[in-house]
Order: sequence, then structure tokens, then C-alpha cells
Amino acid sequence: MFAILEILQGEPPAKRPFFKKRQYPYPVGLQREPLDSGSFYYYLRAGTREGHIPWGEIEYAAGRCVKRMLIPDYIEIPRNSRIERYKSEYFPAKIVFNTALKLLENLKFNKKSDILSIIDIKGEAVNEIERFLPFFSRIKIITRNFDKYEHFAERVFDEYGVSLVLSGDIKTADGSFLTVTVPGSGGTEVNNTLNLTLDYTSGPGALSIGKISAPSNIMTPVLDGISKTDFLSAVYELCRVQNQNEVCAKTLFFGGREIKITDAGACLPALLPPR
Repeated sequence: MFAILEILQGEPPAKRPFFKKRQYPYPVGLQREPLDSGSFYYYLRAGTREGHIPWGEIEYAAGRCVKRMLIPDYIEIPRNSRIERYKSEYFPAKIVFNTALKLLENLKFNKKSDILSIIDIKGEAVNEIERFLPFFSRIKIITRNFDKYEHFAERVFDEYGVSLVLSGDIKTADGSFLTVTVPGSGGTEVNNTLNLTLDYTSGPGALSIGKISAPSNIMTPVLDGISKTDFLSAVYELCRVQNQNEVCAKTLFFGGREIKITDAGACLPALLPPR
């Protein structure tokens, strides 16, 4: 579980106050939000007076979630506080790979001649590669962690006949039909390829995640300064929620415009650079 921190001006009515006003001048309320998995997360709301945030009371109220907090990016946590922002582990990459598979459903390509490239510098995406084996006979992996991929590449070739080409040079992805870049791997300098990234990038072939679609049973809080990616990462990484493969982009940014992923087949070919 985790907690979302919302700072409100003044003294909002706390649904479940942790402190009596006679003891503390700042109201801090904790609200439990259930999920279908049987798990839950918390909304922690705190009021302010004269611009002061009650970090001590927030820290106490957060309990076991004190190091798993989603906090608006414009709020600075005091250096001496035990409170920590939750840092996602794997789910942002999962969103990118889910989106890549959805994108492939809407594009025409040749399994034998077209190449998929995956930029995974740290070697974090090995478990995602098998999902792409039915679509391509050759996949390029750009990584610095060859140990993670060498045995896997041998097994994939023996079992599926798919060739995994390992390289440490990002330029190896040039000319691929599609390049999928794992968050934190750089890779924006590739050429002559569609390059799918989580964060917005520009340039020929740059393709980035726009609006994200999640299962209807997960209601995303609307809170400035907390991204939908961060919220979904906390839900899926900390709350044992299933259906991770259903979360993907429903829109993409490409060539300065936002398009529906279902319209990719009609929009992208006309804008693609020659390969």
C-alpha cells in the first residue's frame, strides 16, 4: 500500500483526524481507498496555516507508508524528514511495452524483413521480450548489461528461431521498423525509425506516450503534480493489482500532433521517414 499526500490551504474537515485541534494546530486526515484486489491505498490530506506544512503530523499519520508516498512534484520535503517519494521500479517500462504491442496491432509490417529494436541499457526488460517473438524474426537489443541477455538470446533462438542481436551501440537501432526505449535508457538520438518513449521527445520518428488507458475499476485521482504514470506504478507495484498488460497509451504524440493509437495505421505511414 501507499499514500497520496494532498496539501490544502486552511483547515479542511478531516474525515478521520489523527490529532485533536487542542493538541495540534494543523488538521491531518487519512482516508482509505479500496481496490478490487482487496488491497487499498490512502489519501492523506493536511491543512496549512500561514503556508506551513505540518510535516511531523504527516509523518506520524503516514505510518508504514512514510517511505511510499506520492507527493506533488512542486512540494519540497524537508531534508530531516523520514518521508520519501515512492520511486517506481518496473511499471513505467511495462506501460511502454504494452503500448508497443498495441501499436503493432494497428500497423502493417513484414515479420521476416522488418526489425524491432529495444533500447534497454540496464538490462531491465528481459521478461518483456518474449511477448514480441510472434511478430518479428529478428530483434535488436541495445544494452550494456550483456550478462542479462546472452543466455536468454540463445534460448530464444533454440526455441523460437528468433535471432536476438545484442549491441552496446544505440546507433544499431537505426533503420528499424520500430524502436522501443525503456525509460532511463536515453536513445532519443536514433534515426530512420519509429522510436517509442515514455516521455515526450521530438525529432523524426519520435513517438511518445500521450493519454494512458487503465482498467475502469481503477479510478485515477486528479491531483496536480502527481502523474498518472506514478499513480499507476504505485497501484500495480505495491497493491497486488492484476491485469498489468491492460494499461497502455490510448493516444500518442508524433510529429507535433496527438493521435489515437487506433489511428496509427492511417496516420504514421505518411509521416514516417524513408527506411
